[in-house]
Amino acid sequence: MIHFLYRLHLFKGSNIKIGVFDDPISSFDLVNCYKIIYEIILACAQDKKTIILFTHSIDVINIVNSQYKGMFVYKYLEKFKGVTSIKDIDTKDLNEHILSLDSLKEKCVKGDYYNALSALIKKENPSFNELDNIHKIFHYTIDEKINELNNSKYYINSEKLIDLIENYIELNNEDFFSNTIKKVVLLSSLRAWIESKIYSLISNEEVKSEFINCYTFNEKINIIFEKNGNLKVKLSKKLSRKYLMSKKVFLNHSVHYNSTVIPLQYPLSVSIDDINNDIQDLKEYFKNLQSL
Repeated sequence: MIHFLYRLHLFKGSNIKIGVFDDPISSFDLVNCYKIIYEIILACAQDKKTIILFTHSIDVINIVNSQYKGMFVYKYLEKFKGVTSIKDIDTKDLNEHILSLDSLKEKCVKGDYYNALSALIKKENPSFNELDNIHKIFHYTIDEKINELNNSKYYINSEKLIDLIENYIELNNEDFFSNTIKKVVLLSSLRAWIESKIYSLISNEEVKSEFINCYTFNEKINIIFEKNGNLKVKLSKKLSRKYLMSKKVFLNHSVHYNSTVIPLQYPLSVSIDDINNDIQDLKEYFKNLQSL
């Protein structure tokens, strides 16, 4: 922090009009996050400086908007069909915290994506999660009562999420909110889909029961594989822990519970090309496994 503020004050005291800074804050240092953003805003508002700020952090954008809404123009990088482009984020008519699951919901058309976002928002609220077992929507379950209950309460269940992957059509590059809504929901759906595919490969009923009753994707994987990647149970030897966990679309699935940032921040770091390529690759991978 001290080094950054030193460089920032050197910039403020110079004749240089434009400054470029890369990821100035750490999400592990919340108090200083506010201080650093405050100093950046002062440089822009009082010293009439132009600052270009690169960040991977949702916190940066939300803190800026809580301190001085409208101070910055927001853009993001998207990779689509091998081409990386810079696109605008339209922030008008949104609340102060422009990057949240709630703000995505405001921009979402009613349907399965809207219903999935609504359930995900409630899932990340502990008071809802304890009472309603909402988490089961986002994991594969063969419990018809659970699926019927979730469908009646939230108009979404794990079967519908799995269908989003089964009937997947490659994403096109649309506006920021449309892209992000689809990324968030598809990554959540993919967890349930892959659990269903692994479940279908298990022949032992006891292992099936243990697998289906595990809470997280990581726990389910640990039933099937040793930490070194060797299979614990009799399955296709082509099923590889290393392959599954190497996919970008899976890297956050073991750190998901009760975090309002992770379900949004991680998808923001994954490109449309990552989503399209990994989903198609995974579907082909499991198709080949089931044909063996």
